[in-house]
Amino acid sequence: MYFSIAGTILSALSFALNIWSLKDHFLQKQLGLAGQKKLTKICLDITSNVSFLIGGIASILPLESSIIPFVPIAFFILGCAFMATNIVRTMISKPQIEENNNVKGGHPGNSEAVRT
Repeated sequence: MYFSIAGTILSALSFALNIWSLKDHFLQKQLGLAGQKKLTKICLDITSNVSFLIGGIASILPLESSIIPFVPIAFFILGCAFMATNIVRTMISKPQIEENNNVKGGHPGNSEAVRT
């Protein structure tokens, strides 16, 4: 029970931070492909947080029903699926970003590329 409460609090905190990030994204008016990818990442994070929150809240509520024990498990699995999707998207887009940096003249932290 205590782990459910702690997990729900952490999910709520993460949800609040992702909403703040979404608000910041729209305030900075980040456009283009990079802005769209960031927006998709933020939306997947928010969806994952909502799933974890619903599952956590459902496990804390003192409701008596035969279906209630399956609700938190389903939302936990759904939240994990969204999180895994986000991780895979990040791993796929990371090599593309590094490839674009190499085409533009090397990695910014690579001092050898700057000297030549």
